[in-house]
Amino acid sequence: MSELGVRVSRGSVVGIVLATAACMACTNGDGRTAGPAASVAGEWCGRPVASPVDCRGDEVFFAVLAQDESVVTGQFCEAYELDCYDIADGVVAGRTVSFHYEFDDGGAVARVDVDADVSTDGDTMTGTAFSSKCACELDLTLFRL
Repeated sequence: MSELGVRVSRGSVVGIVLATAACMACTNGDGRTAGPAASVAGEWCGRPVASPVDCRGDEVFFAVLAQDESVVTGQFCEAYELDCYDIADGVVAGRTVSFHYEFDDGGAVARVDVDADVSTDGDTMTGTAFSSKCACELDLTLFRL
């Protein structure tokens, strides 16, 4: 008998451990459901526009992403064709995409870490971008073009 007065057999413990492991495999480790990797390949803009050339302005953000299963590559830009940087360590786990990029900040290397969730319809990414340049976190929303 356990300290709580509940009788537990070895079979019950093994079953509980296996069920817990199965549940953990279905999440991203933070309680969000993982499931199959969302599709993020394509062009994305920080505001809803009709074409990439319309994705201009201050801190509007523009991304061109490629995807091979769960691996994401591409570029992240301040705006369409403006200050673009190659992304690194890009990955999609379920509906969550994460990557980072680095840029020269007056001789120092600054880094931006992006973490976002893809909407169920696959047309929006919402999350955050943390910049080491300002040691700040920005809300980020990208719309699929």
